[in-house]
Amino acid sequence: MQVKRIFLSLALVLAADSCLSQTDFWQPTESPFSGVIYTVASDSLHGQIFAGTEDGLYRSLDGGRSWEFTTLPRNAVSSVVVDPSGRLFAGTDNGVFASSDNGQSWTALGFRDKSIRSLAAASGDTLFAAVGDKIYRSADGGVQWKIVFSCQTPDCEIHRLMVTLDGHLFATTRLEGILRST
Repeated sequence: MQVKRIFLSLALVLAADSCLSQTDFWQPTESPFSGVIYTVASDSLHGQIFAGTEDGLYRSLDGGRSWEFTTLPRNAVSSVVVDPSGRLFAGTDNGVFASSDNGQSWTALGFRDKSIRSLAAASGDTLFAAVGDKIYRSADGGVQWKIVFSCQTPDCEIHRLMVTLDGHLFATTRLEGILRST
């Protein structure tokens, strides 16, 4: 009986400790952000985290403890991706921008004056961009783009893109559900 009581007490202590430790799971970061934060992305090759906001793109070099504004021209940044080679791409309310030097300098790639909802990087130089009701594909790192999908439903919009490890593109939409490439 005493052994059962000790075991039960130990189980309660462990369960309580587990429940209490959950409150420390999330910690706010020191950040200069004001307004909306649309997206975050990590660059595991260089140990960086990027945050796309309505004011532009921020970078952290220390796991989110501090942030600095990048040199990307001031645009709302809705999507950030790092391709397998470490190139950084930002989808903004004024097109797609690329950086090959960890965000120190940027090149405009296309879709000037168009709002990019989402970007996805695949193998090699393949990129996908969601613009309104269309999905575009670039096979040359964003230099040239071709439409690969256009919504069939009026008022449809493409919201987010994702490429799986086996190369399938998934898209979330308004009105047409989740789409998967073949």
